[in-house]
Amino acid sequence: MTVLHAECYLLSVPLKVPKDVEELAKEIERCARLLSRFAELPAKGRHQARAHREVTQATGRFERINHTLENALKAGYLSAAQEKSIANNFAGIAAALEKGAGSKR
Repeated sequence: MTVLHAECYLLSVPLKVPKDVEELAKEIERCARLLSRFAELPAKGRHQARAHREVTQATGRFERINHTLENALKAGYLSAAQEKSIANNFAGIAAALEKGAGSKR
């Protein structure tokens, strides 16, 4: 079991504890705003702005997570299979970011 499974469990809680889910959503939105600010940073010194494959991969995974959540909302619940799909996509995001971080070190 990865740490991501525990985080994904929170996504299936809306019918039980709406406040917890709202706090989770708020932190995810905050994370998105902080990530957006990185696009505004100028390249400095020897660092050049370049495409990062892991960012593209993470974006695709988040698109799949959002699609799964949209389907769950339409159905009125998050199934175990949908929860597993979300967890797998979070694991894929983590793997892509870890690979990207290690590629230049």
